Formats: sequence, C-alpha cells, structure tokens
Amino acid sequence: MENKNHIPVNEEKITRKEALVKVGKYAAFTAAAMMVVLSPIGTSAQKISPPRPRGAQRKRPAPL
Repeated sequence: MENKNHIPVNEEKITRKEALVKVGKYAAFTAAAMMVVLSPIGTSAQKISPPRPRGAQRKRPAPL
C-alpha cells in the first residue's frame, strides 16, 4: 500500500520564515479584500426606501 502523504524527494522545502512570509501576504490580501467587500460605500444603495405597494395611498390628516 502506497503512502499518499509522501513528499517527493525533488520537491523543494521552504523554511519556517519563508512560510510565515507567505502566510502574512495571504492574510494581508484577505484583510484588504474584506475591507472592500464590507465597506459602507457599497451599501449606500440599500438606504433608499422601498416603493409603496400598489394600491397603497398616503394617509391624509383629518380635517379640522
């Protein structure tokens, strides 16, 4: 039975420092992407009040 978790001999290993640098870049990119996705500028279109249902009329104040 062959071990599927075997690392090939000719594959270059990276140091712990290089791995941390790569993870740091990924984390920075992810944080920046989340800031863009969750920014309040994109949600400004949702602040518009929804239209009234058809047939609904405004209530007029009662005459004095």
